[in-house]
Amino acid sequence: MMQDVMQKNLTQEKEEKVGESFILQEIDKSGIEESKKEAFTHLEARYRSTTRKKLRLRCDVEILLRNKRLFDSGKATILDLSATGVFLSNFSLQHKSFPTKPFVLRLRFRNKDFRGITLICEPVRISMTNGKFGLGLKFQDISVEMRNK
Repeated sequence: MMQDVMQKNLTQEKEEKVGESFILQEIDKSGIEESKKEAFTHLEARYRSTTRKKLRLRCDVEILLRNKRLFDSGKATILDLSATGVFLSNFSLQHKSFPTKPFVLRLRFRNKDFRGITLICEPVRISMTNGKFGLGLKFQDISVEMRNK
């Protein structure tokens, strides 16, 4: 009888976890050294410093080395935006590569409503989701070019 109750509880727990997205559920940190457990907390939604807004916004991208030399350029899509950064995917770069040295990205919006806004961002996360490469970027600088209408 006790075994039936335990099995029922395990089944119930599994059913509760189905449908939860990875980002919202607690990350199982068992088996990880105590000193390294903090390294995973940034993946949990409750530890994010700002909320994210999902969107699809095409932008021009320039990859700049730390000495400001242009490494590559092309287009990409912003998939989400927060007060501190963006997530970029769907890259279409001329040379189809990223540098192995430290770099920043200069983003310029293509949408007429946001034209004139330039973002300088540093990569803070590399991701592969559903076979698509993406970069989590943190804002370093934001500039707005005023234009006459």
